[in-house]
Amino acid sequence: MKKIILVLVAVLSLNLSSCSYSGVAENIDTNAEVQVGVTEIEAERELRGVWLSFYEISAMCKGVSEATYRMNAEDVIRNISENKLNTVFYQVRCFSDALYESTVFPTSKYIAEAEGEKLEFDPLEIFIEIANTYNVDVHAWVNPFRVSYSVDFNSLSDSNPAKKLYNENQNTESLIICEKGIFYNPADENARKVILQGVRELVENYDIKGIQFDDYFYPETEKMNDESCYEKYKSSGGQLSLAEWRKQNISGFVSSVYMLIKGCDENLVFGISPSASFSKNEKIYADIKLWCSEEGFVDYIMPQVYFGFLNETMPFETVIDEWCEIERYKGVKLYCGFSPYKCGASDENAGEGKNEWIENDDIISRQYEYLKQTEFFDGFVLYSYSYCFGENVTENSKIEIERLLQYLR
Repeated sequence: MKKIILVLVAVLSLNLSSCSYSGVAENIDTNAEVQVGVTEIEAERELRGVWLSFYEISAMCKGVSEATYRMNAEDVIRNISENKLNTVFYQVRCFSDALYESTVFPTSKYIAEAEGEKLEFDPLEIFIEIANTYNVDVHAWVNPFRVSYSVDFNSLSDSNPAKKLYNENQNTESLIICEKGIFYNPADENARKVILQGVRELVENYDIKGIQFDDYFYPETEKMNDESCYEKYKSSGGQLSLAEWRKQNISGFVSSVYMLIKGCDENLVFGISPSASFSKNEKIYADIKLWCSEEGFVDYIMPQVYFGFLNETMPFETVIDEWCEIERYKGVKLYCGFSPYKCGASDENAGEGKNEWIENDDIISRQYEYLKQTEFFDGFVLYSYSYCFGENVTENSKIEIERLLQYLR
């Protein structure tokens, strides 16, 4: 058995029930060679990226012809390229849906007139085609577990896999239903298979450079209907606490995604963009330090450091220094998420520093300069496109981006 499997067994080997996760991905050829780390091309250039959210894709795509979408997509990619960025993180799944042509998930209501209605063109395929002509890399940004902010299943199309799972058994263990909405249950095999199938079709059908998960894992709530899964785990001899069991479920799933991607193409990269707060990640059972320090989980980690220098509880420099100190397995890269969306606005959670983004127009350029001084970070990503180059640009953000570009060769 390959080294990667042995490492995962050492990390995750525990008594497991049918509702717990071993870390071995369903339907993966474990005899395939798996290589760890990013390609030489990735290593040669600093990642300079921008997130393109489902709201921004909707504005480009919904209700327009293919010709108009092509023009809109080229405008976006041209702006990215001309402003010295080289990577787009294109949101392909924001809920249990697809902003591309999928056989697993229904077409998203954000690009179609209603969830499940088919488009006459595939927006992701066209976007990648145009991006390649500008030498801009496209990564597929996936929100893996979130199904809906609402608990009303009638709001989901009949083709939605979450609704199908619910209709099979209305007390289903495949879903977590709570005041935060509906989520796929990380402990359930059927739920995991749906998400893995979605990842597989992306890496097999599209010329993407990789897959990125964002910061949604377990919902941040005290009450989740996963007690029956946990009791099954305990009754089969499991010894972990509820919190550690949930962390194991997430880490096992992350490792299976990594293996699936590498089994399809060893040059594709898999990364996660978590909260910059280690305590918040603990609350959603995301074991970031494990994923960074052990083989077989991620190629990179990209904390969302959406804080100014004067933030009272999370000052930028302190947060960056904490991330620089975490142990990283060889080849695991560290990127930083910046927050142009805050430029020119009050940051109400920053305490005495709440007006920092209003009173200054050089925060992001200074943050980039600080990253370079640490020598630990390998690049950055801006959240998000419309706040840098589109309809949400403010006078502050315009100047901020111009100052940042002065640092980029």
